[in-house]
Amino acid sequence: MVALRRVAVDAEIRAAATGWADPTDAPRYLDERDRYLTEDGRIDTAAITADLGAVLAQRPHLARVDGPRRPAPDPSQGQRSGGPSGVAEQIREAEARGDWISAISLKNQRLAEQARARR
Repeated sequence: MVALRRVAVDAEIRAAATGWADPTDAPRYLDERDRYLTEDGRIDTAAITADLGAVLAQRPHLARVDGPRRPAPDPSQGQRSGGPSGVAEQIREAEARGDWISAISLKNQRLAEQARARR
């Protein structure tokens, strides 16, 4: 009978965890299951809801995020407007600046890409 009550309380906890990213995680954060049973054997859903809210306030990373999640843009990646558009142009610009290390590196990169394309 005790195991059945624990299962019922866990089910109520999961049902009340509507704001959680994964409601199945919610029972892990509420330890004392007997606290949610009233003297007449009913489950105190108001206490469960209050305690789940307190856990989310302390651990906001457990909360569900509505809407699409987009990665933060990284301006160091990708082509920049007004910047060099191809490897050949990057090589010309590096040579014009006298940056021979970058020019040679870019040429090696182009050769490696050509070798991969031949396979």
